[in-house]
Amino acid sequence: MRDAIALIAGAGTTSGPIPIALRYGGVEPHPTLTTDEAEEEVGKLGEARCVLVLDAGCLDFPAGQSSWRAFLSRHPALPAVIVACENEGQALSAAREPHRMLLVDPFDAAAVVAAVRRASSRPLSSAPVRSVAPALSEAG
Repeated sequence: MRDAIALIAGAGTTSGPIPIALRYGGVEPHPTLTTDEAEEEVGKLGEARCVLVLDAGCLDFPAGQSSWRAFLSRHPALPAVIVACENEGQALSAAREPHRMLLVDPFDAAAVVAAVRRASSRPLSSAPVRSVAPALSEAG
């Protein structure tokens, strides 16, 4: 996963262990506060180099010109990892594509890095997305 860029958006994902783990795992973290910033990054870097890491609680709230769910709809080829602490059903609908992963709490930063790698390396015709079981999310 060379030269991958993780666009990190949502509460609790722009600082702390996740960006540190991504950098250590060879993924460049780019904190992204709004969909407008994400549009600019995807426009500059291309969908093939980017993976959106998003807090599921932010899916339907305005974050710039649109919601994150609308942003994902406009970029169907963009890989994404949606991290959910609660309301898993709402997040599952945004993670239907094979290159979009749902990671359900409890998880650690290493699980986020592994999910980013899997999401960005899956061909669009691969098997359907599956939620990561909590017991497996601890495996790095």
